Amino acid sequence: MVSQCTHQLDLLLWFMGPLKKLYGYWDNFNHPYIEVEDTVAAVMRFKSGAMGCLVLSNSQCPGIFGKVHVHGSSGASVGIEVESGSPFIAGSHNA
Repeated sequence: MVSQCTHQLDLLLWFMGPLKKLYGYWDNFNHPYIEVEDTVAAVMRFKSGAMGCLVLSNSQCPGIFGKVHVHGSSGASVGIEVESGSPFIAGSHNA
């Protein structure tokens, strides 16, 4: 996970702040020749009280691109997507 999505994790923590609890599963399903996981699923609770989820896999075919979406209690959203190697703000809505 750390080698595959460092930028998305950094953005998520920058948006949401520090974690309070983390619960997850990880495994290596399709890449027995690497020493790290290739699939992760996690649920997070941040110190602010917000919740989050993480789904990560480099076992997808076709592959999925990295994205971080944050949805606020008022309906406001912001999304960051990493496609072709460069992050950009995909959209926002202020309610």
